[in-house]
Amino acid sequence: MLRGGRFGLHRRGLVFLAQFREEQLLEPLFTEDELAVFKRGRNASKASVAKHASPEEYRASTGFECLLGWLYLNGRLSRVQELFETLWQSFDPNEK
Repeated sequence: MLRGGRFGLHRRGLVFLAQFREEQLLEPLFTEDELAVFKRGRNASKASVAKHASPEEYRASTGFECLLGWLYLNGRLSRVQELFETLWQSFDPNEK
């Protein structure tokens, strides 16, 4: 397991999403329901944005967090694992 436990994995996942623009990487893999949840989370308005991310990256990360929560609440942990495996396969630690 990664240092930092599941929260460390969560933070790393957010960094990967920002790097790979998950909309291009993961969106084709989403089911129709998953895409609807992702877009609803992404489009939810928030007044503030993190200092380390652009507004687009922040909204996309929020959409992905929303999708992960929805999958978890629906007991679809294998799907969460599948999405993270896709991210790991595309991860390049040298890319910033």
